[in-house]
Amino acid sequence: MATRWQKAEYLRNFNKALESHDVKLQFENEVIEDPVQWVKDIADWYDPLIEKENPLMEGIDKETLTFNKK
Repeated sequence: MATRWQKAEYLRNFNKALESHDVKLQFENEVIEDPVQWVKDIADWYDPLIEKENPLMEGIDKETLTFNKK
């Protein structure tokens, strides 16, 4: 839990840098329109103290960050 929390905080610190720069995130051919909110949502999903639902991360194992085929 502590490691996941620490990594979520790492993402939040990265997000602070995104806020101060005009950065566009792109994955494959999809541009993330609001990268600050996108990173916040991922950090909240990953944080063991919050574990916010995120449909984009459905099927991803939080411990290994690999896709779990069901």
